Amino acid sequence: RDGVFRAVTDWQLVKHYASILLVLLFVPALNLCGVVAGRMERRRAEMAVRKTFGASRSTLLNQVVIENLVLTTIGGIIGLVLSWLAIYGLRREILGMFFDNSTLSTAPIVEGEMLFAPTLFIGAFAAILLLNMLAAVVPAWWSLRKPIVESMMEKIARSEERRVGKE
Repeated sequence: RDGVFRAVTDWQLVKHYASILLVLLFVPALNLCGVVAGRMERRRAEMAVRKTFGASRSTLLNQVVIENLVLTTIGGIIGLVLSWLAIYGLRREILGMFFDNSTLSTAPIVEGEMLFAPTLFIGAFAAILLLNMLAAVVPAWWSLRKPIVESMMEKIARSEERRVGKE
């Protein structure tokens, strides 16, 4: 290495890129956590009723986790298919960003190996699953720790506020 980069070690580069990745994942994680927390707030009365009829916290938490796994899997498949369609439909424009347009006289051929890198997909999907699980489990766990009566009373108070607001 020469110039400015001579003093930078590989470990420093790894730490730099890892911190950038952490920040880029932290913002969506907070957003996702807020969405899930809002959804859990709306479902607290349902969870309270299920707790009243004998469902344990772990059963309810497992339900939330499984629901999020299903939704994440469906979202991942839809995202993969949409990205394939975008890459195939916009292949000329995408390659034009990296190559001179005069060399791309015809639409480039896009093959299956170009569209799917299993290692990259599995790594990205695992990171998204982990992020989603953290964003789902934490609000669900906090919500399920509240007493049943408190959950039911909050639901009644919110419905009364809506009723009064409509009048």
